[in-house]
Amino acid sequence: MKSFVFSFLKGIVSILAICILLVGLTACEKEGALEEAGKAADEAIEQTTEAVSEGAEATKDAVGEAVDEAGKKIEEGAEAAKDTLDKGVEKTTDAVKSAADKVEKKVTE
Repeated sequence: MKSFVFSFLKGIVSILAICILLVGLTACEKEGALEEAGKAADEAIEQTTEAVSEGAEATKDAVGEAVDEAGKKIEEGAEAAKDTLDKGVEKTTDAVKSAADKVEKKVTE
């Protein structure tokens, strides 16, 4: 009787081992929900990375254009200030010369 029980258990263990092996092999071939979720997450991360890169590039271009435009405006403002200053110096020089001429005329009279 002991050998019958032992043989019976040995057979059941063998069948269970084969079933576990088959389930394991089958599971390796098919992608499960976790694998599919992992792939979806990888794809979402890749798309997000691409979108962020494109957005950063667009921002960089926009900032570059704004800096260039600001530089042009500063140059224009500096040129206008220089012109105004030159005119002011010229008028001041003329006024000083005129005053000097009047003083000289008064002195020589």
